[in-house]
Amino acid sequence: MQAAEILDVVSDAGGLIWLEGDKLRARLPETLRPLVETLREHKFEIIELLAQHSVPLPTEPLYDPAEWRTAFARWMASDCIVHWRLHGSVGGLHVAFSEWEVGQDEVPCSRAVFEWLLREQGWEIHPVLALVDGLMLRKDLGMLGYFPELLLRPSR
Repeated sequence: MQAAEILDVVSDAGGLIWLEGDKLRARLPETLRPLVETLREHKFEIIELLAQHSVPLPTEPLYDPAEWRTAFARWMASDCIVHWRLHGSVGGLHVAFSEWEVGQDEVPCSRAVFEWLLREQGWEIHPVLALVDGLMLRKDLGMLGYFPELLLRPSR
């Protein structure tokens, strides 16, 4: 069986085979469990075939970040704390900004646009942990009880 045939058989049976970086991932229905050994035998051919037909992720967000820059800056100043020892999760920060935008009767941005806005302002996002170095929500810091002196200072 060739790589293309394997992909067709899996797809026809309702399974999925995809690439995560350089790793081959599969979600197979029970009926295709015997195919696992065949997948292993043709792994590199399948990876090559998938890589040729994969659509690259956009390097820029689909929507113009300019629409959210002013609101983002206001939100950062009111709801965030900046300190080199702090780290906030991108997901948590994005949800907080989205809720803030809804509270302003505005439409929140996508996560991709949010990350773009962070990077535009020089924030580094840890590639594995998805933490923003040096930035945390004011309310999260208050709940932790650490650095109470930071809560008294305005953000940057």
